[in-house]
Amino acid sequence: MTIGHPYSAVVALPERDRLTDPPWVVPLSMRRVTSQETATEAGAKQVEGLLEDEKMPFHAPAYAGGGSRR
Repeated sequence: MTIGHPYSAVVALPERDRLTDPPWVVPLSMRRVTSQETATEAGAKQVEGLLEDEKMPFHAPAYAGGGSRR
């Protein structure tokens, strides 16, 4: 048993200009994983939501994955 709530984070890892630049990530989506879903299902929903968001630079209206859309 674990104490606390599981969360799923989707982040972008920007390229560094120089090797001496500190590594950092840009949070794109953060949400709690419910007890009715797995962490993988939660992450897949987050990625799908980000790909469908027209404000994102990587917006992809057509699903590029191998699975079926709901």
